[in-house]
Amino acid sequence: LTFYTRLIEGRYLPQLRKVGYVMNYSIFRQLTTDEIRELYNKDYKQLSRFEFFKLYRSETDQAKREQIQRQALEMYPSFMAAANDLASSLINRRVPDAQVLRPFAGAMEEQQADPSSRRPAATAGDGQPFSHHNGNGGPSI
Repeated sequence: LTFYTRLIEGRYLPQLRKVGYVMNYSIFRQLTTDEIRELYNKDYKQLSRFEFFKLYRSETDQAKREQIQRQALEMYPSFMAAANDLASSLINRRVPDAQVLRPFAGAMEEQQADPSSRRPAATAGDGQPFSHHNGNGGPSI
């Protein structure tokens, strides 16, 4: 057995003791607002939704903010946060644009626009609609 120990120890164990490691890693960090602005100035089409969001939220100039929001919607038509913020901004400026939120209205808008889909009014049994009042002379809701 002594012979085998020397043979194994001298010849085979050194080959078996070699270890090789391969390590892969990546570092991801969110860009700063200044880095996003720099990227935006080069080519706004490279920005992600989050980067557009962060950029237009940090913008102090109202016209520039609206431009960024419109570009965000150009790149990401389903970006509801940008559409909602743009619609809100336009309403605050007293120039509302219903087209901004139209893509998000979906089937409910079509159903409401179709007069045949409306429910008939409740009647008092004589075919006349109920008259509801809130006590202040106006209709109740």
